[in-house]
Amino acid sequence: MRRDFAKRPPVPVQEKEKIIQFKEKIALLTQAERSVLKEILALKSKKQIALERGRGQGTIRVQANSIYQKLGIHSRAELILFIHESQLSSEFGLNVANGQLESFEKKFKDLPPAEIQIIDYLVEGYNPESIANNLGISQNTVITTIRSIFIKLKINSTAELITFVISMKDNLLRHFDPEEQTLP
Repeated sequence: MRRDFAKRPPVPVQEKEKIIQFKEKIALLTQAERSVLKEILALKSKKQIALERGRGQGTIRVQANSIYQKLGIHSRAELILFIHESQLSSEFGLNVANGQLESFEKKFKDLPPAEIQIIDYLVEGYNPESIANNLGISQNTVITTIRSIFIKLKINSTAELITFVISMKDNLLRHFDPEEQTLP
C-alpha cells in the first residue's frame, strides 16, 4: 500500500521536545565536530573522510561515535532524520540537486508496493530485523529487498535512500495546493 507522502501528520509533542533537544545538542558541537558531521552527512565513508583528512580510520570512527553519543543517536539514518526534522538540512548540506531528485523520483515510481513499504519503514528509522518482525517475513528477505531497492534506485546506502526520500517528500509538499488537495 503506497502512502501519500504529501500528507504529513503533525509532529507529536514528545517528538517536538526531542527535536528541540537535538538542536540544542547540535549547537554545542565544536567546529571540528560539525565539520566531521557534515562529511558524514555527505554520505562519505569513514575511510574516505580519514583519507581526505590524513588521519587514521579509527580516529574518524572514534570522532563519529563521540558525535553520535553527544547527539543521542545511533546511526547515520537516524542522524539524517533528526537533521531534517530539526530543519537543519540546508545548514548541513542535505539538499539534493534537482536533476538527481528527478531521476530518483522516476525510478521510485516504478517500485512495487512491497518495496515502498520497506522504504517507509527505513525512513521511519526501523532496522531490517524490526521490519521483518512487523511484516512477518524473514530478515534475509528484508535485506535482499533492500539490496534490490539500492540497485533499482542506483544508490549505495540507507542514508542515501533516506536523504532522497525526504527530499522527494519536501518537493511534493512545496508543490501541494492545500485548497485543491492536489499534487502536480
